[in-house]
Amino acid sequence: MPEHVDLTHPIEDGMQTYPGDPAVELSDHATHDADGYHVEALTCGSHTGTHVDAPLHTESDGDPLSAFSLDRFVFDAVRIDCRDCEPRDAIAPDRLPDSDALADADMAVFWTGWADHWNTDRYLD
Repeated sequence: MPEHVDLTHPIEDGMQTYPGDPAVELSDHATHDADGYHVEALTCGSHTGTHVDAPLHTESDGDPLSAFSLDRFVFDAVRIDCRDCEPRDAIAPDRLPDSDALADADMAVFWTGWADHWNTDRYLD
């Protein structure tokens, strides 16, 4: 069975957002003690955390994310280790594996290690 790698970060109350975007707020809407069940209210912008930009984000006649099926976002990928690259430096073409390795992949994923900076000011740099 193929390995699946989840590239997402969890949505958490007060988590980091892009400057100027709405803050993330999670709160209890209903609780077991008061209501007999639990429901959380979630307020956030559509660009919160790990996300996919839909064409509608930049094109007025573009499709919203709901127009795409989930299987559109599952890929066979080759991972390219770029953790030793300096921040903001271009990733040189010589980092790419040979064409045989790329031929079997739907996409290349560049592993920058930047997730280590999640929820820090440096992450947004």
